[in-house]
Amino acid sequence: MFRDCSFQSSLIFHSNFDGAMMADSLFIGSTISKTSFEKTDLACSSFAYACIRGISFVGSNLDQADFSGIQAQFCRFPTHIRPSLLQNDIDLNARKYQLTLEDMPELDEPLMSKLNMLIFSEFIHYGEMKFMRQNRYSLIMAFDIFKPRQADLFQIIPYLLHENIALPGIRHDFDKATPHGIFDYHPGPESLEIISKYARGKRYVPARPANPAIESLFTMGSIGSVAQADDSDIDYWVCIHEARFNKEELLLLEKKLRTIEAYAREEFHLQVTFFTVDIIKARDNDFGDSTLESSGSAQAMLLKEEFYRTMIHVAGKLPLWSVLPTAFSKTYYKAILNLVAGLPDFFRYIDLGDIHAVPTGEFFGASIWQMFKSLKSPFKSILKMALLEKYVCEYGQKPLLCNIYKDEWMNSGINLKPAQNDAYYILVDNLLNYFGSAGDKESASLLLTCFFLKLGLSQPKDLDHTVFGLRKILLEHCMEKWGWTREKVFGIGGYASWPYKNIAALSTLLEAYIIKKYKFLNKAVDALPETGSLISAEDGTVLGRKVYSELSRQPDKISKVLLASRSVINFTGLHIRHTRTKEGETAWELIHKTTKSAGRDETLITAKTIEEIGAWLMINSLYTDEPGINLIPNPTPVTANDIRKLFRSLGAYFDPLIHQPVGFDPLLRKETLSGLFVSVNFYSPPQQRDITGYTLIYMNTWGEMFLKSFWPEKGLPGIKELKKAVQGHLHPLTFPERTLCYFRGITKKF
Repeated sequence: MFRDCSFQSSLIFHSNFDGAMMADSLFIGSTISKTSFEKTDLACSSFAYACIRGISFVGSNLDQADFSGIQAQFCRFPTHIRPSLLQNDIDLNARKYQLTLEDMPELDEPLMSKLNMLIFSEFIHYGEMKFMRQNRYSLIMAFDIFKPRQADLFQIIPYLLHENIALPGIRHDFDKATPHGIFDYHPGPESLEIISKYARGKRYVPARPANPAIESLFTMGSIGSVAQADDSDIDYWVCIHEARFNKEELLLLEKKLRTIEAYAREEFHLQVTFFTVDIIKARDNDFGDSTLESSGSAQAMLLKEEFYRTMIHVAGKLPLWSVLPTAFSKTYYKAILNLVAGLPDFFRYIDLGDIHAVPTGEFFGASIWQMFKSLKSPFKSILKMALLEKYVCEYGQKPLLCNIYKDEWMNSGINLKPAQNDAYYILVDNLLNYFGSAGDKESASLLLTCFFLKLGLSQPKDLDHTVFGLRKILLEHCMEKWGWTREKVFGIGGYASWPYKNIAALSTLLEAYIIKKYKFLNKAVDALPETGSLISAEDGTVLGRKVYSELSRQPDKISKVLLASRSVINFTGLHIRHTRTKEGETAWELIHKTTKSAGRDETLITAKTIEEIGAWLMINSLYTDEPGINLIPNPTPVTANDIRKLFRSLGAYFDPLIHQPVGFDPLLRKETLSGLFVSVNFYSPPQQRDITGYTLIYMNTWGEMFLKSFWPEKGLPGIKELKKAVQGHLHPLTFPERTLCYFRGITKKF
């Protein structure tokens, strides 16, 4: 290509791929003096100086180079190039010397296909490099927040999936026939040292199965983002090809995953959940039926959108989506997949499908699902309900957040920026921009409140204690941008120690907001084109009933506090006080006395009976036997010891029922009684023989708790008459098999 070219100095040329395709030429330390090159078919037209094409000088030393008169086409130069190099007739983009269509050889369709594959391959390799940089940032952020044992578990889990080895603490050995092995998984020396530590010094050599069962392993959710907290759950996607395994093998794999979950919970006090994902079904947006943890038919594309936006690649193959620029995948995803699927290196990728829009029929099911999830994680569900509103109201106008996020790290430049590469920051910032432009200050304020509530930062050490300091930097950026002071963040984060009236007020506010947004979304979804719910009839019934059972207000039903069951609230100094209502009726108050209250009594609940107070404490998981509950002196025969015995019996009876998750099968059927506890003559003097008062506390198969008290004008002579009366009160419901009667500290089968 060079004709009569003259370079006076030594040049170091490096072939470099830096965001564009470069030539494969590599000249290292070569000196090019006056040399003549014979004109080839691709040489420039007749001219006196050199024409160079497809060379990158980005990493070259050009301090003494002389480019006088050089014609450069499709070349790249360092940004710090000296102005002196751009003198003396240099032309860095000599268009008149570029090839014309007439100069191009005839390209048939097979050749064009090969060229396209080469082009797409280069883009995939570039995208993989950018994704892995982003993934490393997420991993560093995760380890920045993990406690030491949490970090250990994070490195142990892939090894447990790769091998059928049961470490000490795991309940039982894994069946040798259990599918295992992760594609291309190679634990490093540090991981092997950690595994050896928990194996009591035994050292393992990782196997390399010829046909590993697991194609890919990812986490999804808040792990690796600014929203990760000390107690954050870790959700894993275990990606497999189900067709490779028979039913028995799949059951063995599920059994192994449940065993590892128990190991994480019991040995590391961390909630880990595995979702087995069939790659073909996920590609086709089939995530099965809804369960307690999986949204199933309630939302499919929305679940995939969240996965792509929050995933961390732990081991195995990469999703093709993650390595393709958004603009390419939007138009050419399937074409690229078909072109490159046969390339030798494509075995490193899996096809979970592309995503650029969500079917309108998903929004209804998603809104019900988020209401259901709000019962467990109200702070997180508020954010997701807000995102649903953004998607519904901007339908067809704005890209999905996962693609906005991908564009951020695909075009992040040389240096990663925490605010540009954090999934949760981008989520919250986009939501604030949306509600800000809509003038909805209430939503914007509540979103930030829920965001910082989820973080739970209650004191400076919670903010400062990170391994690398990344989280602290990003949080300080958030506070500065969104106008929150440290004092405000710590005040919100310490909600567990708030006065109960503030906790109750926040609970009421969140509940009202979720219901309000649910109604708004249903109305907005009806206005969208092609609206038709995609949620299955069964899932719609189950989720609707679960939300109803948790949030509905019914006669005699014991209400739940939205925050109580998921918070670390721990009341101390609880007392029960006898009082009377304005109408003169007997009542009992549960009050909270603390040193901070300076002698003030904070009333938590007022009830007609002590049994109602006990039931409220039980259903909201607020009761602890230590230090117990005190009784303020009162004119009734009830003593503090009587109350302690009653509450212990209530706890022993109802705890298993309260903490047992309500499965979807019971919610598909009409509710029945799951537990009945009858308290007899609790307020009567010890010598009282007839039954003058009794209270029924019962739960149904939907997880609801009810209470009814009765004071017959004529006392009932015995248990037989009492049983008949109770049957009349509960008809047509039938007694559960395990019904207890409590009488003066003694429980008997009823």
